[in-house]
Amino acid sequence: MVTFQRLIRRDNTTADAINLFFERRSRNFGALGTLIASNPFEWEGGGGYSFALTEYLFAGVEGRYSRGRDTHPDIYSARSTLSARLTNRLSLSGELRWEKDNFERRFSGLLTATLRLGRSSNLRTEYDTKYERSRLSYSTFRGSGVGSYNIGADIDHSPAGSGVNVTANYFANRAELGLSHFGFFDNLFGDSRSQRTSARFATSLAFADGAVSIGRPINDSFAIVKGHRSLKGASILIEPTPFGRVAETGALGTGVHPVLASYLNRTVTVDAPEAPATVDLGQGSFRLMPPYRSGYLLTVGSAFNVTAVGRLVGTEDKPLSLVSGIIRSLDQATGEPIAFFTNREGRFGAIGLGPGKWQVEMADEARSRFIINIPTDAEGIVKVGDLHTSSRTP
Repeated sequence: MVTFQRLIRRDNTTADAINLFFERRSRNFGALGTLIASNPFEWEGGGGYSFALTEYLFAGVEGRYSRGRDTHPDIYSARSTLSARLTNRLSLSGELRWEKDNFERRFSGLLTATLRLGRSSNLRTEYDTKYERSRLSYSTFRGSGVGSYNIGADIDHSPAGSGVNVTANYFANRAELGLSHFGFFDNLFGDSRSQRTSARFATSLAFADGAVSIGRPINDSFAIVKGHRSLKGASILIEPTPFGRVAETGALGTGVHPVLASYLNRTVTVDAPEAPATVDLGQGSFRLMPPYRSGYLLTVGSAFNVTAVGRLVGTEDKPLSLVSGIIRSLDQATGEPIAFFTNREGRFGAIGLGPGKWQVEMADEARSRFIINIPTDAEGIVKVGDLHTSSRTP
């Protein structure tokens, strides 16, 4: 297959577009999974040209030729379109079509009017002369992720009869719900010939690293998100945006991110707006590279949410003034040291500490060292008072 596309910009901020293509397929060519290849045409070619007549008026022409294989007829088709944006909410478009094969030639037309009813809703009406069909459609959608929904409704009429089609979908935190109805009537909504209603409920039960959660259906990979006990049960929002969120932990304490694609780098952001102010959420995101149909357990928050404040006193009971230092955990071999500095009175504040024993190493001439003990149940700000060099380690 060969294609050519060209965008021609004009000085008045409009542009023309050219699109050409040629495709040839052998008799037995088929995509992976095709049991019996069926290629009725030896080759197909065509192209189109679209352009803006004014800022509010657009036109286009295109044609296509398909060369039939064996007894299959050749097919010619041509189409021209004209669209106009009457207001910011209302637009009209018309289409003329010509088709020819070995059996007949026919002209047809399509007239469409679209009315926007806001940022996310529109009303559309159309009439197609080819099938003598008229249709009125309405669609709307709200938000994304948890709490989002979409509704679509169609009413159409043709010589075969009339029909009504309504679909609605709602995306909850732990399930997807759908409802649809299709009705067919004689003539112009005369006697009922068929009425079908269906309801859909879909959810998932996810397991990862000993954690269990319920969420919306999972198509590929997923992540279970739970909060550390320091969050005090506050709900975690998973990938929050101004338009919604993918999921949240809620009352169950865990949430499921159900739409992670395999072998694709993904940054999953989290937030806990109702958590205590001293909670440490880290970077607020997790960088993932999911294998095929894999699952993750992501824990938001940690025990290292304590801020220690106090004063360091050196030799001769003089405060360690304007000196930098680091704090290391003596209970954990891993972890980056925490840097801090003192003010003129030797006072300091170090954030990111957790329960256990911590060693303070200063950069003064004496290389002073101190020990800080953080209680197991400590949270928020812990006042350690004055630390003297007499409490330094050997």
